[in-house]
Amino acid sequence: MSFRENYRVSRVAIGYFYINKVLGIFPFSYDHCQKIFKTSFPSVLYSLLLAISTVFLYSQLINSFQAFLDTIFTSPLAKFISVFQSVYLCFEIVCVQLINIYYGKSLVNYLNNKFEFELRLNLVSKKIYRKNYYALLSLSTSVIFGMKMILNYLLITTWNDAGGLVVLAACLHMIPYAAGTLIGCSFSMEVISLRSLAAQINYTLMELSKTFQDLPERVSRLQKLNLSCQTCDKVDELMTLHSQLNKTIKKYNEFQNIVLFLYYSNKFMEIIIPIFYEYLYFMGHSKIETTFGAYVISSKLNVLNSIELMTTACCSQKLFNEMRKTGRILHEFPVHQTDSRLKESIYRFSTQILQENRPISIFGMFTVDNTLLYAMVSAMTSYLILLIQFQQQESQL
Repeated sequence: MSFRENYRVSRVAIGYFYINKVLGIFPFSYDHCQKIFKTSFPSVLYSLLLAISTVFLYSQLINSFQAFLDTIFTSPLAKFISVFQSVYLCFEIVCVQLINIYYGKSLVNYLNNKFEFELRLNLVSKKIYRKNYYALLSLSTSVIFGMKMILNYLLITTWNDAGGLVVLAACLHMIPYAAGTLIGCSFSMEVISLRSLAAQINYTLMELSKTFQDLPERVSRLQKLNLSCQTCDKVDELMTLHSQLNKTIKKYNEFQNIVLFLYYSNKFMEIIIPIFYEYLYFMGHSKIETTFGAYVISSKLNVLNSIELMTTACCSQKLFNEMRKTGRILHEFPVHQTDSRLKESIYRFSTQILQENRPISIFGMFTVDNTLLYAMVSAMTSYLILLIQFQQQESQL
């Protein structure tokens, strides 16, 4: 099986990088002849100009946006929250653009090293593992993020009473909103591709283990020794690949620290603020007529926002589980049927895993896994209660 046929998940992840180039989030280029990524001055200049243009556009249109909010809400708190969320969304996108420009050479090296890693892995693992599963997982992730952007646009178009300012709101909100959504989608796709590489290592290791488990009883000592030597070489190569994959994940995490912090902070607001808006509509603090269709779209959007948050965290959790799975496979390896050299290789591999296992985290403070979901749900509930209490106090004044 050729390399091109083997690792299709990584090509999908790279495809999202190219989509991000349109929004200035991926200021690099790909040389199809040499098949390597390169720093690109035009792409960097485009991202820099787009970042400056975004700041300039927001600064010019913020007053018009506040006028738009006056046609919707009667609550000053709701207006302040809307402006703050929009400004933060702008701040997030500009920061991500500048961060990717700053880490330009490092990101290019990361992508090129990842391609080299895949080539080496393809030499050891000749058969692809769960190709349809990862293809379906990538497709499902893309659909979730795509539906979220479409529903958000449909929700804005339901504000018919706001007149021509709907176009302003769409332009001011949707472009950074799309960029913020693509940041999460690209992160999920990249983590899925890294998990597929870890799965290939585990699959190859399981196949080597089955070779000794299915070993016939009547086999000569010389044949067993020859098989152990061949397996030992492959185990050593897999140990090197596993270590390199750990370093690749660590390097990717270093680039994503600030990006993930900004992204999850924005997700925090994207979930609790629409729920707070629905509370305002229900309590009669809205100047426009809220139709049943708007409630349905808003509820679906809240569900998709929650699914998006769970998707990013669960993809990272699955990657960590896949990396830890290697230790269980080594623990169940039939060492009693191997020679001392292969036993030593398995022991070194197991020791390496104990020392190198690391999840994706945000500055070491938060781990991007299922525990992050529980922490965010608890914090969202507390902040939502505070917003409602502030609104009630404001109504009594």
